[in-house]
Amino acid sequence: MSDHAVIPASGAGSADLNGERHRASHLRVFQAAVQIAIAIGLLAWLIRSGALRWPVLSRLFASPGFVAIAMLLVIGNYLFLTLRLMSIVRASGGRLAWATAMRFTITAAFAGWLIPGGLGSDMTKAYLLGHGFDGDVSRGIGVALLDRLLGLAALLVLAVCGQLATLDAMLRIPTLRSLFGVCVAATVGFSLLFSIGLVCSGRIGERMADDRCRRGGIAGVVFRVFAALAATARRPGLLGVGFVWSLCAQASVVGAAIVVCFGLTGAAPNATTCALVPVGLVANALPLSPGGLGVGEAVFDSLFAMAGTAGGAEIALSWRALAVVGSLPGLWFMIRWLRRRDEGMPSRSGTLPASGS
Repeated sequence: MSDHAVIPASGAGSADLNGERHRASHLRVFQAAVQIAIAIGLLAWLIRSGALRWPVLSRLFASPGFVAIAMLLVIGNYLFLTLRLMSIVRASGGRLAWATAMRFTITAAFAGWLIPGGLGSDMTKAYLLGHGFDGDVSRGIGVALLDRLLGLAALLVLAVCGQLATLDAMLRIPTLRSLFGVCVAATVGFSLLFSIGLVCSGRIGERMADDRCRRGGIAGVVFRVFAALAATARRPGLLGVGFVWSLCAQASVVGAAIVVCFGLTGAAPNATTCALVPVGLVANALPLSPGGLGVGEAVFDSLFAMAGTAGGAEIALSWRALAVVGSLPGLWFMIRWLRRRDEGMPSRSGTLPASGS
């Protein structure tokens, strides 16, 4: 009798779990469809309004010198992102070899352009890192989350510093004056929330028993993410190093966008335009479309117009094309990794601690 009573309950549990997975899958498909529609709609609007003109885009590639400089800055960005990831992993108590960190970074960068949802880069990085934590993706989520937050923090700092350097111009234009206030408030608020969150996660993680981190389900994932954050909270110096690398990475992206602007317009952009590039990159990082496509172009066009520079959408799209080209080795790494996984071979990414301590 008892055996017969267990079977239906187990079947019901499996059916509920499968139902939840199907609903989550449908939600992801719907979200991806909406974000693709946003990207297509914004690009169509920019083309129809004349803000995005395909013949103008060819000017950049007619200047190989500007393309070469911009590509060097894009590659430099990926190198600095690799160093940032290595610092965060060290802060979590692990070690990541340079070659492995570079593969993770380039693969995640390529996935960020390819996967709809706006967070393809973070999901890919968390998944790859998770294989180094004995297959525990939740610890990879903690590292990838900090990686994303340090990137956003660096962009906000660069945005505020750039606007402070051109404060007179910012204060003369009401819209830019309001934008400056928003950027300062966002930077201060983000810094406070990041600091409080890191301290709280450290305290919570220290109080957690090991058996909680071994739990299954959503609760276990949350506990293990907190455990990963708690480990990094105990090493603020390494997080500081990661933030420095993050500043260098974002400065490289800003530099690449400025070089592209020079190549397309044939003249050096004014200081106000340069100061607004990090603001456009913050908007581009929002998970509203795949890789920020369309959103970044629309925001850049509006910001540059306020600074007296035409062609913001074209500059953003040209920069995006160079960034995608720079991340193409990630496609090869992804194919190679998938092939090794299908063949049942180890991924050779296991340089991270299983305990996250």
